[in-house]
Amino acid sequence: MGSNDIPPSHVPSSYHTICTLLLGAGGLLYTITYILMTRQSLRDRTYAMPLLSLAFNFAWEIIFALYVAESPQEKAVFTIWMMIDVGLVYAVVKYGENEWAHAPVVGRNIGKILGGLVLWWCWALWAMCVWWVDEQDPVNPKDGKIYKGVMGIDTTELGFWTALAAQVVLSCGLLAQLVVRGNSGGASYSIWASRFFGSVFGLNGYYGYCWFVWPEGHGYFANPFAVCLWVTWVVADLVYVGVLRDVRRSEIVLGDGRKLLDDEHLPKGSFVIQLVSPSTLTHKYITMTSSDDDEELKQAIALSLAETQPAAAPPSPTNVIGVVSSDNDDDDDDDDNLRQAIALSLRQTEREKDTSPAAHSIHDSEVSHPGHTIAELKGSPPTQAQPTSDTGQASGGIMGLDRKAMEQERLARLGKRKRTPSPERPSQRKEVSDERIQDRLSDQPRYFKRAVGLLSWIVAEDDSHEDKTSDVSTTSRLVMRPSLKATADEGNGDTSTDQSPVQYPHGAIKRTWAFKHPRTNDIKIEELLQTSTLSIAVLSAFQWDDRWLFSKLDTAKVKQIWIMNAKGEDLQEKLLAEATEAKIPNLKPHFPPMSGQIMNMHSKLMLLFHPTHLRIAVPTANMTKVDWGETEKDVRTGESWQSAVMENSVFLIDLPRRSDGEVGGKNDATSFGRGLIEYLEAQEVGRRVTEGVLKFDFANTKDIEFVHAIGGSHTGQSSTRTGLPGLSNALRRLGLDQVREIELDYATSSLGALKDSFLKQLYIAASGEPPLSNREVPADFLDRIRIYFPSRDTVVTSTGGPACGGIITLGRKQYGAAFPKQCMREYRSTRKGVLSHNKILLARGRKKDNRPFAWAYVGSANLTESAWGTQKMLKSGKEGVLSIRNWECGVVVAVPDEKLKELEELEVKDGAVPPMTVFEGTLEVPFQYPGDKYEGKEPWFFMEEQRMDVEGHGLVSLA
Repeated sequence: MGSNDIPPSHVPSSYHTICTLLLGAGGLLYTITYILMTRQSLRDRTYAMPLLSLAFNFAWEIIFALYVAESPQEKAVFTIWMMIDVGLVYAVVKYGENEWAHAPVVGRNIGKILGGLVLWWCWALWAMCVWWVDEQDPVNPKDGKIYKGVMGIDTTELGFWTALAAQVVLSCGLLAQLVVRGNSGGASYSIWASRFFGSVFGLNGYYGYCWFVWPEGHGYFANPFAVCLWVTWVVADLVYVGVLRDVRRSEIVLGDGRKLLDDEHLPKGSFVIQLVSPSTLTHKYITMTSSDDDEELKQAIALSLAETQPAAAPPSPTNVIGVVSSDNDDDDDDDDNLRQAIALSLRQTEREKDTSPAAHSIHDSEVSHPGHTIAELKGSPPTQAQPTSDTGQASGGIMGLDRKAMEQERLARLGKRKRTPSPERPSQRKEVSDERIQDRLSDQPRYFKRAVGLLSWIVAEDDSHEDKTSDVSTTSRLVMRPSLKATADEGNGDTSTDQSPVQYPHGAIKRTWAFKHPRTNDIKIEELLQTSTLSIAVLSAFQWDDRWLFSKLDTAKVKQIWIMNAKGEDLQEKLLAEATEAKIPNLKPHFPPMSGQIMNMHSKLMLLFHPTHLRIAVPTANMTKVDWGETEKDVRTGESWQSAVMENSVFLIDLPRRSDGEVGGKNDATSFGRGLIEYLEAQEVGRRVTEGVLKFDFANTKDIEFVHAIGGSHTGQSSTRTGLPGLSNALRRLGLDQVREIELDYATSSLGALKDSFLKQLYIAASGEPPLSNREVPADFLDRIRIYFPSRDTVVTSTGGPACGGIITLGRKQYGAAFPKQCMREYRSTRKGVLSHNKILLARGRKKDNRPFAWAYVGSANLTESAWGTQKMLKSGKEGVLSIRNWECGVVVAVPDEKLKELEELEVKDGAVPPMTVFEGTLEVPFQYPGDKYEGKEPWFFMEEQRMDVEGHGLVSLA
């Protein structure tokens, strides 16, 4: 292109030499650029060049090498670039899906999309070139320009416009890619320098020189449109290097080379990894802003990523499913916790082979990864079921492995393990292979596939004595096994689950059982489920440990509806397809409305249908092993030894069937019943569920209120029945309004950027008044609110240590100057060393007539605006829209008048607020009160501590 030009006499004789040097320098630098990009892509496990730019460049090189270039030197350069670009294409195909988790359809088909783009660009560029070099009618012919012996055809200008367009697309695309990713994956200063100066020499420099010495032949360079384009790419590249510097300062480099944004620099509205699979927390990205309370989300993402089983080992029975999304709130920068959690967990998993089994328990229970695909489970005798690595292919038997060989491998692994020095402070962490980590970052969640994988293990381990030629189908065999595992809970205590059909006719609040801690007013998951008579279970949770849950419920016997968290139709359809493919009988996943601002299905609700009664349970716990007080089992003994690391609470009540056997009317139910039905209808669970619930007698719930937060925007009457307004209405119905003074104690496992204004609304709502009412509050109302949240010291010295503090979340940026620090109190469980996932609000006070009162809220709502909703008073004096980003639910239980009178006579001075002992008999307060003030101590900043542990190989100060 231009090598055969005959310049006019006024052009210096060095014209061709200088042009060759400029093009040669540009070509050499771009060759280096492509090599560096390929190398960096493989190092960072991503792709360096945006799809559109890569397709454009690749097609440009193809067309110019095969059609436009004249000299062998030009053809050689274009061919070399094509060959190097193959490495960039490989990086896109291999790692591209990781970057498109927010659009899984694109991620799954990224290779095809890239191929289609290349073909289109080839077509478009070929069409332009054919038009441009038409010998009969060339575009913009010029004197002195020669192409293939034809005078006038100017391929130099053709190269200018096509290369300049490609350059603008590349520079702007790279800048956008850097901003969106928030990390320097696939980028480096050396890549930028070689690319920038390659373009300066080979594009702006070369054509600028040609225009300077031969303006009549290269006037297009000074064309206003051309100036716009070549200035644009220069500005974009200069901005790029500044952005690159910033993201490099604020990113974390994982052990395998991946890069993620640090927890203090995530811009508003940025992408966050959608962690869904446990395991994976599947690294899928979704667009979202603040999340001030998704403690489970971050844990599911963070700690779950640390899959504790080696690739060749059998899948752990504790793999949590946490569908990750985040909620919007005023504190938009809390989403960085999510990305940081993932980063730190991955690094922590890869860095050490040894870790605490306590951490083990958390990691496994907070995330899981499918060890097997359903295709591997089909069509083979169940007795051949064997585990395989996440990337393994079936080569024999139902799981593609030889049972004898697998057993030999298992024994070999056990032989290599060393006994931990102390059962009270575990110290082993298993290393996860690069392939498994890559799987985590590239796969969408596969809950139900993992479930079948677990069940196949039950068959493989327990049925070796059976006839291998059995004709029983794989699916039927697999689903019959969970009941065998549901009779014992970690080998501790009585396994009986049904002392009587109806145990709690008037309701009760229980602590969750905690392994190796004395049993008091607690309950095990088996005792709650009453599996021997359970026929239908409607369960909702933010996170799911499917394998663990299937070990508690017999899917062949119990019909189940799982109300799950999944934002976006693509993800929901994928999960439904996997459930269908898994062929797990009697299981129906359900997703409540998640459109618009709704970000999380965070509620925990259990409807357990028995022949004689309906048990309604509202726990603070997710469907995970750790939340219900269980811990990991020793692989050698099959028994647990590590004490519980986490505790929760649960409200439950048993409702008898209606005596007439009919479906009751919604309006005839108690306020509790109406609230529950309203919530179920809003979640669109279906008429069969709501009618099934109405077949039971709600009479004993007349003194209990079901309080919910229905995700979305609410106006009019709807805005008075949910969120904080719903709480205040519930209190009025219970006669807990007309408050003179009140004291609030809120135990929460997650906090965002709390504001005085929000706590004021909470204070008013807890007094039984509309949150936006003009009710006067004491000037010292913040001194009447205590927020129980653990300090760093408490988490570090807990049984599980810092590794188990991942679901207790607060960011340093949220804990700024405006945060009401005076309200903070140390959360210490009455069970030594156990951390809390509770969400409990305790209220005590005096009414205007001087009568004492007390009530307790137990549910899924943390102390955040996302959970309770935000609403403002408009300038017109009207109440604005109530915006709620989470689905939440809980119950309000009043302390009986008899207890208040008894306490009044024995302890309380006239006019004083009842003490915390007023709750005795209503619930066992799980934390020490009144709680120490922080007084110089800092709360648990989970992101910082995880970074200390991973980067500093120990808990050391980052200051």
